[in-house]
Order: sequence, then C-alpha cells, then structure tokens
Amino acid sequence: MKRILLINNGYPTAKNPNYVPYVNNIERALVLAGYSVDLLVMNSDHQSFFGKYRRYINYYLKLLLFSKYGAYNFIYINNYPYSFLPLILHFKQMNGVVIHWHGDDIFPETKFSSLLNSFAYKFLRKNFIHLAPSSYFASEAARTLLLERETVFVSPSGGVDINLFKPDRQSKSVTTLRLGFASALLGSKGLNIILSLLDRKKSIEERARITIEFHFIDYGQERELFTKQIAKYPNTVRHNPYPLSRMNEFYNSIDILLFPSLRRAESLGLVAIEAMACNVPVIASDAFAFQETVISRVSGERFPVNDYSAFEGAVLDVYKNIAGYSPRKFIIENFSMEAVAEGYKKIL
Repeated sequence: MKRILLINNGYPTAKNPNYVPYVNNIERALVLAGYSVDLLVMNSDHQSFFGKYRRYINYYLKLLLFSKYGAYNFIYINNYPYSFLPLILHFKQMNGVVIHWHGDDIFPETKFSSLLNSFAYKFLRKNFIHLAPSSYFASEAARTLLLERETVFVSPSGGVDINLFKPDRQSKSVTTLRLGFASALLGSKGLNIILSLLDRKKSIEERARITIEFHFIDYGQERELFTKQIAKYPNTVRHNPYPLSRMNEFYNSIDILLFPSLRRAESLGLVAIEAMACNVPVIASDAFAFQETVISRVSGERFPVNDYSAFEGAVLDVYKNIAGYSPRKFIIENFSMEAVAEGYKKIL
C-alpha cells in the first residue's frame, strides 16, 4: 500500500471544529483511494494571536525535525506558503510532492501574505504535482505560478461525505422560508447584501405571503460586529459552531443556503456542496468556483456579484420553485468523497 504524509498548518479539533475541515475530507478521500495516510499538522486549539504564534513555532519545529519524509510515496502539502520554510531543507529526500492550492495561497489578502507567497513560489520544483479544488482555481493557480493549465489537476478538496450530509425526513414548512448562512461572519463573505435583505424582510414577507427566518452560525473574525447587527432583526436564529459530524443538522434546519461571497479566493465553497448534499439549494455569486457548483434549476441559482435586486429575485425564485431542484443528485455524481477518491487514483 502506498503511503502519503499529509501536511497542513491546521486540522479541525473539538475546540475549533470549523477550522480547515477540508483537510479531514482530503485525508478520508485518500484512504478511500487506497492510500495509507499519516498526518503532520499544526495543533489548531489556539484561542488567541499569541497562542497561534506558539503553535506555529511548534509546527515548524515538527516539520524541521521530522526525519522520515523519504519513507512516503507522496508528501501532500496544503497551504504551501505557510509550511514551506522548514520543508525546503527536506525536498531532496521526498519521493513525490503534491501541492494543493486552496485560496489565499494564490490570492493573498494581506501584504505579508503577498510577500510570503512570492518568496514561497521560488522554491517550487518542476516535478511537483499541483492540485486545485475547481477548474476556476486551477486556471488562476496556473496563471499565478506560470504553469501550463493542463499541469494543474482539479481535485475538490476531499469532496463531501454523502453518508453524513444527507436530507432528513422532516417536512419543510410552506409558509416559513428558512434562509441560512454557514460561512464565517466576514464582510468579504457578502454579509452586507444579506443585511440589506433583512432590512427589506417585512416588505418581502408581505408580497410573498411568507415568514422569513434567518439562521447563521456564530463564528468568524468579524462575528462581534455582524452578530450585533443581525440580532436587530426579528426571526433570526443564532447557532453555536457545530463539529463537522453535526453540520448536517444546520443544513437540514434551512430551506436555502445563501453564499453571496465577494472573495476571489472562493476556490470551491465547501459549505455550498455540503448543503447541496443535504438537498438544500444554494444562492451564490455568479463568479469564482460557484459557476461550476451552482447550476440553475439543478443545484441553485447565481446572481451578479453584489447586485441586490438580482439577489432578492433569486431568493424568491428558488422559494417558488424549490421542489424542482435536485442538488443532492448533482453532488453525488460530481463532488462526493467517492468521486474524489477515484480522481486521486488517476492523478497519483
């Protein structure tokens, strides 16, 4: 059995269940593909800036002092710029290196990240295997790294566990529309357009003759700001963060998932495909990887980025025709963990 060492600057834990959950998915998909997988990851239980700083020091020491890289068929590195410094001293002994590009490792959001990325790219070798979660992001990674597009393979970050993420048997109300937001509470995730929708909620309810509930998960760097703003509106339901094993409960409590992100770094949109696996349609920005996952009249609807009128129209359109969507079937065929495992067999 071939062996893979999976490296990442984080891993979901009980304290931080929503921290890079895709790494756990990748691990499981690799196992499904028939590989033996070991982890070399950073402890994610930090609760402060200084705690995170200490975790990074320990993580870098682990990468530097690890002596068995040569025992693995592949070293599978996620978020490469945040791990590369100790690893460059060991590249020569590695049999095969896989780099999975995910987001700000291609589209940095700070000056520090931009400088770090530029420096990290200089140490990439020609024989490295490059992966990206979507065709959109594969093209962006190839452009940034000056690679031929066909040398960057598409692998959807482990996919989604369709046995965990599945619809329950509870019937949905025909008079109450439950809208959900499962992403981190950040302005860049499009929360301002959702606040505009909540501002007009009473008018929408009167016209459509429904009651609108808004469900959200209380986590993210701007949670204090947005939680206070959301709390001003009636019929808003705050959820504590869920461990990955229970996120299906959130998706099954809503009728439509809202994902109006503004970020170029949306390389896949894991919460979108998880919701779709629960047969919940998604309304997302008409950009980024959503153009591959949110298919009109199948898995949801897209709207022009930051176009409020189109966003509101999409919400009402999906609500009126919700029985016609079949997102779960689409996910099973294209983004299930089993489908990703088959992809790994071909790529590796």
